[in-house]
Amino acid sequence: MNNISSLLRKEENMIDNMSLEDFKTLMFISSHLGPNYAFKMKTFGRGIQVNWAGPRGNIMWRNINWDTNTIELVYDVNKYVQRFDLERLKGVW
Repeated sequence: MNNISSLLRKEENMIDNMSLEDFKTLMFISSHLGPNYAFKMKTFGRGIQVNWAGPRGNIMWRNINWDTNTIELVYDVNKYVQRFDLERLKGVW
């Protein structure tokens, strides 16, 4: 249980330190993917990288060294990668 608590505190700290715009982007992506996607956040350089894993593939978003208005979708365990604008989530999911 201690490892889970530590991980949750780390993610809470990352959320507390991100901009409101980045937080809104995470909520937008999560709301369109739905509850069938597991959420994981980690540090990436001076920013964060967020991954969602679910039945239709894995999604990745970063707030640094990245166009924050895009996500990357990976199908079939890294065999097919597609990057697209966040707005396309509305039509895909």
